[in-house]
Amino acid sequence: MGQGLRKQRLLEDHVATDAAAGKSTSVRELFSWFSFDIMGDFVFGSSFNMLQNRQSHSVILRLREALSLLGPLTPLPWLVHFGFNTAGSLPLIKNWFAMIAWCRGQMENRAKHIQEDFNLEPDVSYWLIEEARNNGFTETDWNWLSEDTVLAIVAGSDTVTSTLVGLFYRLASDPTRTEKLHAEIAAVDCSDDTILQELSNLNGIVNEALRLHPAVPTGGYRKTPKEGAVICGRFVPGETTTIAPRYTIFRREDCFEQADSFIPERWCERPEMVKCNKAFRPFSTGILYWMGPTLR
Repeated sequence: MGQGLRKQRLLEDHVATDAAAGKSTSVRELFSWFSFDIMGDFVFGSSFNMLQNRQSHSVILRLREALSLLGPLTPLPWLVHFGFNTAGSLPLIKNWFAMIAWCRGQMENRAKHIQEDFNLEPDVSYWLIEEARNNGFTETDWNWLSEDTVLAIVAGSDTVTSTLVGLFYRLASDPTRTEKLHAEIAAVDCSDDTILQELSNLNGIVNEALRLHPAVPTGGYRKTPKEGAVICGRFVPGETTTIAPRYTIFRREDCFEQADSFIPERWCERPEMVKCNKAFRPFSTGILYWMGPTLR
């Protein structure tokens, strides 16, 4: 059984235990532990064991506190750099540097294990470390390794958590749809990814959850080229910060029929309800396309 299935069973066990005891379950907390544990395995080849211990890892708590700065300060990146360089003693900023130091330690240990055991199964850190090794492990390489590690963990955990919360909220709101999904899944081997990809109802529900509950509602910030760009017939000057907010685009009636309604059938039985396929890009596009959907 793969690590993902083991953690899935552990998550189910926690819910069942709470139900037997007549307790409510904080699924957001469970989903968060689940996704961070999965990314720990994926990035480091080692889990945070948050789901098993039913509590957040200390370094993840530090990470969350440090990331609280990014929300209000993302539109002002120069201020972030200024603060990090001049106010390193502030608790939030100290938490960030502590997280970076922890990630560096993990990558150093991983590099040592890779050198000692050539039979280790390659993970994300393996390929990042190989690139740094080819460069001679300079200090710049270690800085990139540490920060790329933080990026990979956050990008693959918080996004999964929020998506799962939105998806299960929709299922909990519609028992009939939940029963239909359960019947579809019960008839196949859930450990086979290739089979799951062919389940129209399952994939329709996932796509619709991604549409109505995008993990990154703003879609991220972009900057126009120096020469400027023409967007929707209007010239935008060079080096202007722009946003294509997914939350807004995914709910446009000229792109999706009954855009505010949860209708998974639009992705399988009723494709005419998707008026503009280009409008649905939950994992971004181009060179910034997130690799998650292609992983097996």
